[in-house]
Amino acid sequence: MKINPAKLQIPFIASYIGILIGAALHIFDLTAGFWIFTVSAIVFVVTRIITLPKTDDKRTRRLYAQLMIGAGCLLGTIYLMYVGNNAWAVTLIISAFIDIWVSFRLK
Repeated sequence: MKINPAKLQIPFIASYIGILIGAALHIFDLTAGFWIFTVSAIVFVVTRIITLPKTDDKRTRRLYAQLMIGAGCLLGTIYLMYVGNNAWAVTLIISAFIDIWVSFRLK
């Protein structure tokens, strides 16, 4: 079964917004912030995995591998939020930096 990447734009955008809202609520020590962030980050990672392109271009594969590292940082952010470590902000910033970096590098 082949999934059309255009149909995944809404969950992808909604997960980005949920990540921002969840992080903001977590800053104010609201429990809902962690859960909103967790669900949004998992949806984000799943949509990112589903939309990986099948290509032989090494440059594109390398850039998407970097995006997967950023997605892994989001999963690390979930863990750090869960254990109550304030370093979750660092992994979130790393993930955001990787996304911005790759967005300028992709065509």
